[in-house]
Amino acid sequence: MDEEKEKWVEAIFQSMKDSRRASPKPELLSKINEQIHFEQVDFVPFTKLRYALVAAIFVLLVNSIALVYYVQNQQLNHKERTFMNVYNESLINSYQIY
Repeated sequence: MDEEKEKWVEAIFQSMKDSRRASPKPELLSKINEQIHFEQVDFVPFTKLRYALVAAIFVLLVNSIALVYYVQNQQLNHKERTFMNVYNESLINSYQIY
C-alpha cells in the first residue's frame, strides 16, 4: 500500500512539471496598494483612555471605602452584641436554694 501511495504522489508531482507558475493581473498589486494607503486606522484618543482610567479609579475608591465602612460597622455591631448579651443574662439562673 505504501508503494501505491508513493506512485500516486510521484504521478501528481510529474503532472505539475510542465505547468506554469500562476501570475496575478498586473493591476492587482496597484489596487492592493491603493486600498492600503486609503485605509484609515481608528485610534482611541487619549482623552477617552483618561476618562476610562478615572472611572476605574473612582470605582476602586468607592469599593474600598465601602469595604472599610462595612468592616468597621461589623466590628461595632459585634461589640454592641457582646455588651448587650452580658447584661441580658440574669444574675440568678435558678431561684432554688438547694
